[in-house]
Amino acid sequence: MSSELRLFYVPVSSQDKAKEMASLLLKENLIACANIFQPHLAIYRWEGRVETEAEVVMILKTGDAKAGKLKERLHEVHPYDCPCLIEIKPESVNKDFMNWVNEQIQ
Repeated sequence: MSSELRLFYVPVSSQDKAKEMASLLLKENLIACANIFQPHLAIYRWEGRVETEAEVVMILKTGDAKAGKLKERLHEVHPYDCPCLIEIKPESVNKDFMNWVNEQIQ
């Protein structure tokens, strides 16, 4: 299976939740890897109030063949009522890395 790289930008509530979700997605072969960033401050409006919370961002790497299933699964396992799931389609990815991603998601 050869495919093009897809990245998903996914904020979650904590590093523990990010690790839990990434481990599950890896186990299900939906992602090749996840980068989990340090907590940062998110300020947003929710249900008419301004909220300030710590969040952790994950960057998930997969192929386009698994992107649809990954989105479905993220909606199932994400703890937020309205999760931010942004799919990014890179214009250029080095061949060796793309081959590695494809091997991981088979």
